[in-house]
Amino acid sequence: MVYPFRVLFLFCILLCSSISFASEYNNDTLNIFSKISPRLILMSSQKEKLKNTINICVLHDKIDKNLALSLIDKTDNSYPNGIKNYKIIFTKNNYANIENCENSQLLFLFNTDDNNIKKTLEYAQKKKILTISYDQKLLENGVDISLFLGRKIIPYINVENIVKKDIVLNNILLRISKIYKRDK
Repeated sequence: MVYPFRVLFLFCILLCSSISFASEYNNDTLNIFSKISPRLILMSSQKEKLKNTINICVLHDKIDKNLALSLIDKTDNSYPNGIKNYKIIFTKNNYANIENCENSQLLFLFNTDDNNIKKTLEYAQKKKILTISYDQKLLENGVDISLFLGRKIIPYINVENIVKKDIVLNNILLRISKIYKRDK
């Protein structure tokens, strides 16, 4: 008689843990990122690289594949005709295929292990590509931009790292942003 209760209890624990893992990303926050990401390119010297398209590469682990697709869909819904005469093109890759992001102006990073983050940031530095992360904690690793989620939602910018890439940000973007400073 005790056995069915153990199975039910185990099932509840597994269900709750998978729900909490799946809720690591907030749908509303992804929606905000989908609206802000293309605009960040237009508010930086990355705009000079544009021809007819804005290229955004979304990097994810296998477990976040559906979230990456959701971010892309949200952006497509927000900008069905592109933005400012630029069509928005997405490349969706796992971290092992980062070389497919070579022509991107922005890398969107979903959470992954430290080794993938390090390799991605080295690649972005070498290719002078902006990086944006869902997780603002990755700013300390060298990600360029995230969002500060407080009373207001504002861009959180790692200016030191952006300068190393010779990327210049629009003054308006800098004025409305929170500047990340590494603790020394």
